[in-house]
Amino acid sequence: MILAAVAAFVGATLQSATGFGLVLVLGPALFAAMEPEDALTVLFVLSAVLNVLVLLAERRDREVHSDQLTVILGAAVPGVVLGVLILQALAKPTLQVIVGVAVVAAAVVQARGARAAPRPAEGDAPTPLYAPAAVG
Repeated sequence: MILAAVAAFVGATLQSATGFGLVLVLGPALFAAMEPEDALTVLFVLSAVLNVLVLLAERRDREVHSDQLTVILGAAVPGVVLGVLILQALAKPTLQVIVGVAVVAAAVVQARGARAAPRPAEGDAPTPLYAPAAVG
C-alpha cells in the first residue's frame, strides 16, 4: 500500500500540473495492491475529487463552459458502461496485464512525441466531436 500512496501523490501532482496522469500513475499500483473492483472505485473517487478541486481552482481564473462539460461527461458514459462489463467479465490477472500494456503503450506514444489536436482559439466553442478529447 506504500507504493499506492506514493503513486497517488505523484499522480495527483502530475494531474494538477498537466490535466492528466493520476490514473496513468496510480492505476497499475492499485491494480497490483487491490481487487479490480476496489481499485476502480478508489481511482474513480480520487480522480473525481481531484478534478473537482482543479476545476474550482481554475474557475477563479477562467470561465467554465458548462455546455462543453456536459458533452464531455456524456461521452464518458459509454466508456463507463463498457468498463463495468469488462471488469465483470475478466479475471484480475488478465486485467493487470491489460492495464500494464495500456500504460506502456501510452508511455511509448508520449515518448514518440505524439501531439494532441490543437485547441480551438480562445472564445471558440469546440465541436461536439472535439469536446470529449479536450480533457486537459
